[in-house]
Amino acid sequence: MKLFRITACFFLAVSLLFALPLPTSAQEATKTDWSRVFFLGESTTAHLRRRGTLLGQYAKTNVLAPDSGTLTLSSRTLAQTIRKDGTTEKISILEAIRQKTPPILILSFGLNGIAGFHQNENNYLQLYRKLIQTIRQASPDTLLILQTIYPVAERQTNWKFSAPPGEVNLWIVLLNRRLQELGAGENLPVLDTAALLRDETGFLKPLYSADGIHLTNAGYDAVLRYIAENTEKLRL
Repeated sequence: MKLFRITACFFLAVSLLFALPLPTSAQEATKTDWSRVFFLGESTTAHLRRRGTLLGQYAKTNVLAPDSGTLTLSSRTLAQTIRKDGTTEKISILEAIRQKTPPILILSFGLNGIAGFHQNENNYLQLYRKLIQTIRQASPDTLLILQTIYPVAERQTNWKFSAPPGEVNLWIVLLNRRLQELGAGENLPVLDTAALLRDETGFLKPLYSADGIHLTNAGYDAVLRYIAENTEKLRL
C-alpha cells in the first residue's frame, strides 16, 4: 500500500509538471511572427540557415547570408552577394534589403576581425555606424536591432585566432561595451545575447558550443527565445 501511494504521488507530480504553463520566454517564442524578423551577420548568424530551430521555414528566407556562410564588417559588407529566394540569381545584400524591406533586421558583427577591431575600436564603430546608415537609407522603415558579440568556448576544434580563447573573450567584452554606446548614440536597441550564452568564467557554455565558436541547436534556440521575449517587450 505504501509503495502504491508513493507511485501515485509520483505520477501526480509529473502530470502537474506537464500541466504548468510554459516559461514566459517559451510562450513569447511560440507566438512571435518570425516572418517579420530578419538576420544579418557573421557565420554565427549565417548558421541559423541550417539550424533554424524556432525560425522554421523562415530560416531559409530571413537569414541574409552569402554562399560562403560568413561576412566581415567592412566598407564592402553590403556589396557582398546572396541568392534570391529559391533561385540561383545573385544580388547584393543591400539590394536584398531594398527588395525585402524587413520590418525588423537584427545585426551581429565583431568576431571576424576581432584582433584588428580590438586594436582600433573607433574603426569598428565607424564601420558599424556606416553600415547602419546605409541600411536606413535603403529601407527607412526597417527597425534595426544590434546583438552583442557571442563569446567563444574554452575548448576549440579549429582555433584560427592568434590569441587564446580567454583573451579573445576579454576583447569581446570591451567591444560589446562600445557596441552599447553605439546603440545609445544611434537610438537602437541592443540585445545582450552574449550574457545569455557565457558561463561564470566568461566562456561560451559547453551546451551551446558546436565547435567552440558556432552554436548548437540549443544555443540558437536560447538566442531566439531571448530575442522573442525582448522584441515582445519592445511591442514589435
